[in-house]
Amino acid sequence: MADYVSSYTGPQIDDLLSKVTPLEQSVSAKAPLTMQASSLGEGEGWSSFLDSDQNITDLISRLFGLIHTGSVRFIHNAPYFGVAWANNSSGSNSGFVYEAKTKVAYCNTFTDTQASLASGTDSQILDRIRRGTSFSFTSCANTTLSNVTLTKGFGPSGYYKAPDGMMFCWGSLGSQVLSLSVYYATAFYTTPYCIYTTSTGFGDSAVESASAAVVDTTYFTMKPRYIKRLSNAQSEYGNSGNTFMWLAIGRWK
Repeated sequence: MADYVSSYTGPQIDDLLSKVTPLEQSVSAKAPLTMQASSLGEGEGWSSFLDSDQNITDLISRLFGLIHTGSVRFIHNAPYFGVAWANNSSGSNSGFVYEAKTKVAYCNTFTDTQASLASGTDSQILDRIRRGTSFSFTSCANTTLSNVTLTKGFGPSGYYKAPDGMMFCWGSLGSQVLSLSVYYATAFYTTPYCIYTTSTGFGDSAVESASAAVVDTTYFTMKPRYIKRLSNAQSEYGNSGNTFMWLAIGRWK
């Protein structure tokens, strides 16, 4: 097999190399990093490291400078990937790792004797980090909502809580009285935005309707009424005995 020959000339390569900024070797004024939870004055911390006017190239250069001094170390032990760093407090390290498939992250602070950034293996450092706090998250709901927890109660009287805080409650009730209290399957966070009612049937030449007179977070007062045209062109009205279905829409958080 023939040797590969670059199309770049010597002067072109020299020109490219001249544009490379050397990595920062002296980090005494900036390293090591410390977690924000550390006491004030213990190093500059992540907020100072990231919340600066430096451009991304300078930040990357600085990060690799810290790696060069042993203050920062990338961790990779499949399926985990993350970073560990030395705190200013004597012998204290911290780390953060993430597992993409399960979307679980871990963070912890540990001593250098438990897992050394300089001499410890990725597996040893990962073990210390995973003994700390863990949390999981999903970036978004999939089309089937199988990765979203939906609280619901199906049935003639039930409710449905959407992930964004919207809630629907429904049911049916009927009694030929002046008014009756209708209770939701579960309470709303605030007064529902609206309540709809509809009759399940109509009498001959009659119109049935129910109003929501009083609306609260746990119930509303329904007043069922009817009006009917009589054969002598007169009208009759009163309390409806029909069953009314209802739907309330509001928030659960």
